[in-house]
Amino acid sequence: QRKYLYFCGLAGVKQAIPTTAFLLMAFCAWLVRCGHDHLSIRQYVDGVRVLNCDLGHEHPWKLVAYAADRFKKGLKNVAPHIPKDDKVKLPLRGHLVVKLVMDAKLDWLARRFCCVLVLAYSTASRIGHWCPASNTNKPHLLTRGCVDLIMDGGGEVLQACITLPSTKTSPTPIKVWVWRSDSPKMCPVRWLEWILNGVQATPSDPLIPHSPNMGHTSKVWPRAAFNKELNERLMGIGINPISYSGVSLRKGCLTDLAIMGASPLAVSKHATHKSIQSQMHYVAADEAFMYGNSQKLQATLACSKRGVMCNDHTTTMH
Repeated sequence: QRKYLYFCGLAGVKQAIPTTAFLLMAFCAWLVRCGHDHLSIRQYVDGVRVLNCDLGHEHPWKLVAYAADRFKKGLKNVAPHIPKDDKVKLPLRGHLVVKLVMDAKLDWLARRFCCVLVLAYSTASRIGHWCPASNTNKPHLLTRGCVDLIMDGGGEVLQACITLPSTKTSPTPIKVWVWRSDSPKMCPVRWLEWILNGVQATPSDPLIPHSPNMGHTSKVWPRAAFNKELNERLMGIGINPISYSGVSLRKGCLTDLAIMGASPLAVSKHATHKSIQSQMHYVAADEAFMYGNSQKLQATLACSKRGVMCNDHTTTMH
């Protein structure tokens, strides 16, 4: 959105919102001149769409559907395509999350890392909710007031409700839930209790602070710092970190749910997706699915074989 407004300033556009279809096409053409690839341009267009929708306007493409469709097809032909292997991050599966947590030491910095790791994985939420790109750009940032701990009659926290202020696809708050588990180090509720009780701050301060010291709690722990620590800790357990980042936790959670047999609707609900088709971008476990299918097929063939043998035997006896 900032880049779109920057472009409007360069082009002398006096009315950026509502965006006309022609202006959006000019913006896309400028992005091609800047060297952006096709996938990146689609994300920029989505940013302009959200900017318009937040202010009560239609998506520019909707007004000229046919022309927009032809333009997008032409744009796909002229915009550069970066190989997927160089851009797409791998899912950080549950077994790696466990290994990273168990390998971490018990100092405050390591605990902060584990807190984000377990919570981002468990909720399949975008890393920007926990660690935004910068201290000033935090529209989706989780604050301490976004968490409600729910206790039983004895005062033990059994579950927690986390309210996402907004998401990439929803300008309105969305509630996600986490429950207490038996494993202390892998329990998202326990990590929420730790971060809320470990730092004295106000409800409007970020949930994941940059420092535990008083006077610095309003400064967030940025995404770049989290990714750097993730890379270092992955190398520490013998994993090449080049294909992993904060989004890998979201992908890892959704991939594990899909492999374990969760329905597409259940996975979409967990990820706060607007469409089931969105899973195709996050769930990348073709080999695991094929292996599971082969096991089921082998079991089916084995049962069929036993049935045939039994029928043959019965016929011979008669």
